[in-house]
Amino acid sequence: MLAAMDESAQSAEAEGGAGPAFPITLAVAPDEAVGIAVQRLRREDFAAAEGVLRAVLAVDPAQADALHFLGLLKHQTGDSEAAIPLIEAALVQVPGYADAHSNLGNVFKERGEHAKARDCYLKAIELNPRHVGAHNNLGVALRGLGQADAAVETLLKALELSPENPSILQNLGNAYRTQKNYVAAIDAYRRAIAVHPYDRDAYKYLITTLYYLDQRDEAVKVLEQWLAFDPDNPSARHLLAAYTGMNIPERATDSYIRELFDDFAASFDEVLQNINYRAPELVQARVARLFPAPRGALIVLDAGCGTGLCAAHLRPYASRLAGVDLSPKMLIKATARKLYDALVEAELTAYLSTKDSEFDLICSADALCYFGRLDAVFAGAARALKRDGAFVFSLEKGDAAASERGYHLAPHGRYTHAEAYVRTALAGAGLLVKAIETEVLRRECDADVGGLVVTAAKGAA
Repeated sequence: MLAAMDESAQSAEAEGGAGPAFPITLAVAPDEAVGIAVQRLRREDFAAAEGVLRAVLAVDPAQADALHFLGLLKHQTGDSEAAIPLIEAALVQVPGYADAHSNLGNVFKERGEHAKARDCYLKAIELNPRHVGAHNNLGVALRGLGQADAAVETLLKALELSPENPSILQNLGNAYRTQKNYVAAIDAYRRAIAVHPYDRDAYKYLITTLYYLDQRDEAVKVLEQWLAFDPDNPSARHLLAAYTGMNIPERATDSYIRELFDDFAASFDEVLQNINYRAPELVQARVARLFPAPRGALIVLDAGCGTGLCAAHLRPYASRLAGVDLSPKMLIKATARKLYDALVEAELTAYLSTKDSEFDLICSADALCYFGRLDAVFAGAARALKRDGAFVFSLEKGDAAASERGYHLAPHGRYTHAEAYVRTALAGAGLLVKAIETEVLRRECDADVGGLVVTAAKGAA
């Protein structure tokens, strides 16, 4: 069996050259062809990798490595439903394929099916007691099942197998944090950073934990340490502005948003389920007021569509449903839903500036919280809407006194907005306020996150 691309233990290796192309028939032995497909998969050259793997399976439909890696490819391109039977088919051929059991667990884990993931990891460990990735991800699954003590025990065992492994240390920190053992969590994150000083996630978890403990000055020191290693890192620069209140940008940079959501794409839907995320439903409720009987006749834009959580809510209203987002990995997930007529990778304001009276309805659930100043994006929405078109969106609610500008960059990296500022900015763009309502958008750090859900419209020119 070929070595698996386990998410906790593997990293992609850049390779030069286009490499060989494969027609429907193979030019090399199946095992060698699968090896080349894995190289392509690590480079995220998904179309080429799939072509090779399907060529192998055309020759030998029972080739376990090809089934396994085609399953991984499907999962990485957002189609977990197709991934599961492919990896299971590999296991029918080779029941002792430990890497396939572990990677099947990874698919279930990212779907939030932690009990199934746990069982897969336990089987992988039974077959290979020194399987580092299975031990590591078993700890994650146990934490997902609410078994923080067992997660810590499992992750400490994983560290025995792979001392100072930054991925294990980061997951151990998360498990300690679930136990509310914050001192141990901070130590684990610091150890992860010491081993891998470019580990974005370890920095972010450490900074968040320090902030939660009201150690803001220490959090700033960590951000400065991060920037000393990686001076141009967009996340570190954005969060330093958020924590210090200095050099606050009018909106988050494209590079920050892309990095944030590319990193978040794999676990996005599961995480939002765990924090009682309500923005898509709240937006849909306002759309239902505007259009009580969905007739599938509207041209609709999902602005900042992410993984497509709004798509099922908007599809009944749309004859054409388009989505736009900056994160290519989020768009992969959105594509897999098969609910959009078009998906575009672009910055929202720039995209809207290319549209002229095109949409009957523009919806945006929790995307505009990455804008501080709203004038340009509101003007873009006004341009892109048809006459009498509707604009429904959510924002995080801020204290009007928090900033003279009417918006504030909070330590979590998102902007909050005062209602008076939102009204002024909408009026400046020529958009009419129909309703602004206060709602709870989610739970975060054991507290409700208050938001504004806004309904506006484009009046007659």
